[in-house]
Amino acid sequence: MRVGVLGAGAMGSVFGARLQSAGAEVVLFDINGDHVREIHTRGLRLDDAAGEHIVGIPATTCIAEVEVRA
Repeated sequence: MRVGVLGAGAMGSVFGARLQSAGAEVVLFDINGDHVREIHTRGLRLDDAAGEHIVGIPATTCIAEVEVRA
């Protein structure tokens, strides 16, 4: 399953990471270029009850960069 998550803030990041860990192909979309660059260079940092996790997840500011498949 392919999933696009609009917004890579707190909730979008959590949902995107959880969907990815469940096997979905996920990409995060956000208008904050600095945040997207940070995700690319350092990964997405999540803190939860189990501790801190760094998640490698695709993120972009430009929906046109993502290949659309039927």
